[in-house]
Amino acid sequence: MGNDKFIIPANFTLLQSLQLLYSIVASQCENYEKQAANLELNINDLVKLYRLFDNLLQYMNDGLSRIEKSYKCQGGLRENTSNDKDLKRKFEDLQLLGQDIRLSRRECNNRIGVLENIRNNQSIFGKFRSRSTKRCKPKFEDEKQENTAIEAAENVRRERRDKELRKLEKEKQRQLELDAQKEKEIELFLKQQLEAEYLEKESKRDAITASKRKSMPERKAVGSPTLPQQSTFTSRRPDRHSMYVNGGSIQRTTGKSSEESGLRPAASVARSSSTGGGSGAPKKRYEYVKPVIRRQPIRSPRATSRVASPEIVGTDGFKPVVRRERNSNSLRRNGTPQSPPMSSPPLVAAGREKFGTDSSDEDASDDKSDSSTDNYMGSSVNGVDPIACRQIMKEIVIQDEEVRWDDIAGLRNAKNSLKETVVYPFLRPDLFKGLREPIRGMLLFGPPGTGKTMIAKAVATESKSTFFSISASSLLSKYMGESEKLVRALFYMAKKMAPSIIFIDEIDSLLTARSDNENESSRRVKTELLIQWSSLSSSTGNDVNADTRVLVLAATNLPWAIDEAARRRFSRRLYIPLPEFETRLHHLKKLMSKQNNHLSEIDFEVIAEMTEGFSGSDITALAKEAAMEPIRDLGDRLVDAEFSKIRPVTVKDFEKAMLTVKMSVSPASLQQYQDWAAGFGSTGA
Repeated sequence: MGNDKFIIPANFTLLQSLQLLYSIVASQCENYEKQAANLELNINDLVKLYRLFDNLLQYMNDGLSRIEKSYKCQGGLRENTSNDKDLKRKFEDLQLLGQDIRLSRRECNNRIGVLENIRNNQSIFGKFRSRSTKRCKPKFEDEKQENTAIEAAENVRRERRDKELRKLEKEKQRQLELDAQKEKEIELFLKQQLEAEYLEKESKRDAITASKRKSMPERKAVGSPTLPQQSTFTSRRPDRHSMYVNGGSIQRTTGKSSEESGLRPAASVARSSSTGGGSGAPKKRYEYVKPVIRRQPIRSPRATSRVASPEIVGTDGFKPVVRRERNSNSLRRNGTPQSPPMSSPPLVAAGREKFGTDSSDEDASDDKSDSSTDNYMGSSVNGVDPIACRQIMKEIVIQDEEVRWDDIAGLRNAKNSLKETVVYPFLRPDLFKGLREPIRGMLLFGPPGTGKTMIAKAVATESKSTFFSISASSLLSKYMGESEKLVRALFYMAKKMAPSIIFIDEIDSLLTARSDNENESSRRVKTELLIQWSSLSSSTGNDVNADTRVLVLAATNLPWAIDEAARRRFSRRLYIPLPEFETRLHHLKKLMSKQNNHLSEIDFEVIAEMTEGFSGSDITALAKEAAMEPIRDLGDRLVDAEFSKIRPVTVKDFEKAMLTVKMSVSPASLQQYQDWAAGFGSTGA
């Protein structure tokens, strides 16, 4: 199409000529774009493609000028096509097509420039080759004219887009109006239907009332039976009813009956006079007296509830809570009937024998925790809720649970790091002062099942400190402000009971990264937790004599989800990886030491090699599954089998268990832990 010119057919209108020119240019442009998509990075081919786009653009511009001269469009095609809708749209289509051709030509030019730069850098003869390509490369169109045409096409695209959006908006508005109209019609139809049903019911009701009114004279004609006299009312009551009526009510009813019997002659005279036509006294109305029923109470055993002592609660503006004891004479003063004492109380005695020891032990432990809370709270609580302190002492403080370093297999680096940073400073605080001051926060992170919680308990045992075990359910409450009170009480009691360790398991559930879509209550809990945490480091400079050996030790499986402010407060971030070969071997030997087995040293090493990638909990589950294989072999003979005759565990049992128990940590998640440890933490293997 280099030297071809657009020819206008005879008897063609202006619109038909524009459509013909558009179809020719659009089909050629589509073919050239397909060639550009399948073209390899070759300068000569790009130069040819550039010339094809350039010739196509010249062909379209020449065709537009020929159409303008042939149809004598004074002022240009833009002004002559603005009045006709179809002509204007077709002319705009040609403008958009010209923009696409210009952009494709510019892309070819840019690719030629990139290849020339690469060739100049790689070849010694780059200068000569670039000259040869510049000779083949045609001259580019005037930049100003190019930008003007592209901008005009962009305006056309923008106008069409806005027009399309307005059309969609009108269609949407019209649809909403139609829906509203349909709803109104449905509502009107339902209203009319309800009115029709109501009128039908009213007509039926009127018919029924009319029929009743017609039958009223007939009923009046029939004589109604006379009511029984007042004296016979009490005599007709059943005997069983009189058994449940107390003595006071019987006396009142008998007194009233006697009074009524004394007035009965006068009433009969008045009744006789009224029947005779005279005006007598009105009849006395009957007053109903509700009988009081005496039921035997059913006593059930229940544990005695402990009431807080008033000495602790009544501090710093808190209202004292006094133990209220039920007075046995209070009911008698009010005049309510009392049930007689039970002659045979076997149910109460059995309940006391069954529940008495548990309730007494629970009360003793509660009283012990209350007394310990009183000792640590002192005279001033500094805005801390005493009830929250008791809740901390009962639910969060872990006692009588000792875990030693020997109970944890492997992790030598983690143990040494914890000894240096936690155990030794807690045991010898006089040596760790100034720059040797112990840290206030340590994070244990890694895959699940690697022993992070067990390490925290071992730290508390070895350092001889109070262990506070925290989870999301321990601190969160549905009541407004209760969670913040629990956090404040937790750190207050940790300072009072120092040396202490606050262990927060799964800390990512409490201290996730803050965002705009976060709930207000969780944000308040995080803020209070961070503020109280910061007070641990500030308390060392304010009070020299007080014992401030408090450590916040946390464990998580998602360290990248923790808030940055919380991550900054963790001075040490220790990675607890999956167990290595020696650790797995030691763990297997320790698990199978209490189980009858025929495993040699080589068998243990083979099993340790097979369990590569398993966590500590996975190895424990594998050992349990292997220990169940001898039990499964017995089958129905299990009921009569002796424990000494059960066969020992072998390597084949572990091979069968490997088919059921798989590793719980994927390699992709392991790589994520290692990357985070390389950026923010240190390894503990």
